[in-house]
Amino acid sequence: MKAAPTTAMGTKARREQAGVLVSATLLAALLAVKVRPELAVTAHEFEAATLACAALALAAHLAGGLSRGGAFAAFVVAFTLWIGAGAMFLLPLLMTFMLTWLSTTIGRNRKLRLEAEERHGRDALQVLANSGAAALGAIFLRGVWAQFAIVAILAEAAADTVASEIGKAFGGAPRMITSRRKAEPGANGAVTWVGSVAGIAAALLVAACVTRTWPELWPFAPLAALAGVAGMLFDSLLGATLEPPLNNDAVNFLGTCFAAGLNCALLWKLH
Repeated sequence: MKAAPTTAMGTKARREQAGVLVSATLLAALLAVKVRPELAVTAHEFEAATLACAALALAAHLAGGLSRGGAFAAFVVAFTLWIGAGAMFLLPLLMTFMLTWLSTTIGRNRKLRLEAEERHGRDALQVLANSGAAALGAIFLRGVWAQFAIVAILAEAAADTVASEIGKAFGGAPRMITSRRKAEPGANGAVTWVGSVAGIAAALLVAACVTRTWPELWPFAPLAALAGVAGMLFDSLLGATLEPPLNNDAVNFLGTCFAAGLNCALLWKLH
């Protein structure tokens, strides 16, 4: 009976260590692939990105939204987006973090009563599952494809988390996306109308943020939001059919990848 807390703490520590290791690998990949003389990344830009991203990650940790490992992963993602794709993506990333934190905080007492809420901030693996694909896009994709993929990934991450958290707090009895049968709050693949509407709003907000720093992308913002919502639904479908073979982190990561691929496919089709 007394070994359970120790086992849980050990699992949490291993998750943190794994997430920090993956984050460090992402950072090394950024430095190896993107930091080249022809990219003209100045020392001033490095300093500004480091300070700003570290401040945001620290603030999220102090607010209780992220564990220490989660804060490091958030710093790596933000820094990678800034250096690899441009500072314009910091605003939508910040909006994504704010929406996910707020939606997690809202209705916390009800979620605790339903045993559908984690008591600690998101760890490194959870951060990477939701935004790691954006960092990969910033490192390995080029030009407009990187930009379109990143926007869709962040829109999906916000939509999925907000839909889940608002659904737990206010959505009542959720239903499985595959069968429409009633399910327990927090069940894999369970959705609510309230949560889904909130998720759609979150995707629109994140997509709109990009247009504040890059107005030329305004005509494509609705497509990014649409791809984000589609990724949210795909995430729920995977959760209903492939969990537990795939854990929640893997499902979240695949949902963001689906959104990125769909957004790029839609834009390629239109052009």
